[in-house]
Amino acid sequence: HEGKKKGEDYRILKFNPLIAPIKVGVLPLISDENLIKIANDIDRNLRDVGISTYYDDGGSIGRRYARMDEVGTPFCITVDHETLKDNTVTIRDRDTTKQVRRKIDDIVEYLNIWGKIMGNLNKITIYFENANFFIPKIGNIVKINLLARFVLYNEQRGI
Repeated sequence: HEGKKKGEDYRILKFNPLIAPIKVGVLPLISDENLIKIANDIDRNLRDVGISTYYDDGGSIGRRYARMDEVGTPFCITVDHETLKDNTVTIRDRDTTKQVRRKIDDIVEYLNIWGKIMGNLNKITIYFENANFFIPKIGNIVKINLLARFVLYNEQRGI
């Protein structure tokens, strides 16, 4: 999706969150040591449970949101001064740009409840060669004509 925002070209890659290569951008609001430490901890914790993240602390928060939108990242977590007071962060949805505040300990649960990141985060590795397969969440039949390895996160089955 392309358009203009405040007179500048603005692009949003609207990957289905199930196939987005980066699920969450982790962004400290400003370059403050305390905010950076918390953001790095969140980034590491999300990676530890299998959620692909991208940490970004360069430039204004608006520019960082724009970079994440441009590469199709469905969510951004912003660590700000409120985080220091109440241990909450802002979670921004790429498609609606709506933001909600959640406790740091509730981030993974929040993302899973909305079904945007694949449920229980169990990894499945699938190998196939010259195969047709159907991905129900995406609704397309995909024909693959080469040997490939995919890591999928199963949403509801727990396999």
